[in-house]
Amino acid sequence: MFLSGAGVRATYGEALACGGETARSAARRLWRRAVLLLILDRWLAVTMAMLNWQRSVLPGGEDLATPLSAFLVFREPGVTGGLLLLYATLLAAVPVAAALSRRTGGFVLVVSSGVLYAVANLAGGALHWPPWTFPVAFWQLFFVLGWVALPAVHWLRDRNTLWVLGWAIFAVVAYLLGLWLRYGGPWPEGRPLVPVAWDFTKVPLRPAELLRYLLAMQVVFAFSASMVRLSARLDAAAFRVRCLGRHSLVVYVAHLFIEVPLVELAGSVPPSPFIGYAILVVDALALLLVAASADWLRRLRPSDFWFLPTWVAGLPRGGLVGTASVLASVMALWGVQVALRPSWSAPPAVLTNAVTSEGAEVASDETLEEVLLEIDDEQQAPSSASGDPDYTG
Repeated sequence: MFLSGAGVRATYGEALACGGETARSAARRLWRRAVLLLILDRWLAVTMAMLNWQRSVLPGGEDLATPLSAFLVFREPGVTGGLLLLYATLLAAVPVAAALSRRTGGFVLVVSSGVLYAVANLAGGALHWPPWTFPVAFWQLFFVLGWVALPAVHWLRDRNTLWVLGWAIFAVVAYLLGLWLRYGGPWPEGRPLVPVAWDFTKVPLRPAELLRYLLAMQVVFAFSASMVRLSARLDAAAFRVRCLGRHSLVVYVAHLFIEVPLVELAGSVPPSPFIGYAILVVDALALLLVAASADWLRRLRPSDFWFLPTWVAGLPRGGLVGTASVLASVMALWGVQVALRPSWSAPPAVLTNAVTSEGAEVASDETLEEVLLEIDDEQQAPSSASGDPDYTG
């Protein structure tokens, strides 16, 4: 969120500061982007809900009985948790925030954002909108801080090496102090050193957790600046990582679907640390491939698509890469299911629902075994299915 605020200022800040038609043109581009994010957010929610019907392993929290219309009208957050809705809201508000900053300075903008965050924390859930993981009033402060702090970040990165190394040391010490505060340090029973109302909670975002994120960001910024400063080779090697940022929306969409076959694989084989680490490596390499593909397509000219219909050259390059990622993930899901077909026909998600529907908070091994035996008995009695339209054995 901090990077987004800084990135939007780097892209649109100068145009918005000019005023007049230049600022209005930039505002229209921001609003078009906001509409795109809203449409994409709902498309992702519906598409993932439909894909979940075909999965054998679900991460948790999915309700397969939720109607698709609930996702379309924003009654359910869907796979994004409302993240793209948050971004769309912030992008739509950027022209107003830029005008406020232009007339009164960045200090007033930060104070206004901080007051909104403080009121949201004190309102007892009244400003928890949308009522999902990323309520706007709580997370907008990161975006505003990124917008205002961009010149300071550039100033720090442009200092000499000793400045940058000092920044990195300060960032690490501050972050370790934050961890100490979070876990209580030497205080009895690990009691945190922050008030209860300031606790380390993400949903909704509380002050202590917000501070922890800010300290963690300092570590990332400072060490990336240090590595670039100390080694030109590291700077060159970071090219593919930068592709992740240049094509962040495509990478975000792709990662949601790339995780589907990986979760299927992880849930269909015996637990193993090696499998877990291997999946993380595959996930990272897949996302780098997505970013590199988007970067390659971006550099192509329309004439390079001579072997395809002319209308293909006019399609958004990010949309082509995102669509290919979704199709590849679906095919990988089916491949995993064929290669590692479970010994029972009912997927683990159904087994979990069957156990928890009896009212038990935690299913024991004996309870799960009983459910499996019942399913096996039902599958051996096909005559019952013909007489009962609601039979799901």
